[in-house]
Amino acid sequence: DHGYDVATRALDDIKVMDALGIKKAVIVGHSISGDEVSALGADFPDRVEQLVYLDALDFGEHSRLAQPP
Repeated sequence: DHGYDVATRALDDIKVMDALGIKKAVIVGHSISGDEVSALGADFPDRVEQLVYLDALDFGEHSRLAQPP
């Protein structure tokens, strides 16, 4: 019933990276993880090397991501 919102899932991803000693990663999202991938890029840009969307759904809630030139 709780703890599965986008912000919590993104923070959980960061906690896993911390536990594994991963400073920066290529984040790959599939299907409904599109918003989670976007949140990681927007909220933790220093931890993200690249974002990869594989047929991922993004509801557009994280449009603050920087756009390529």
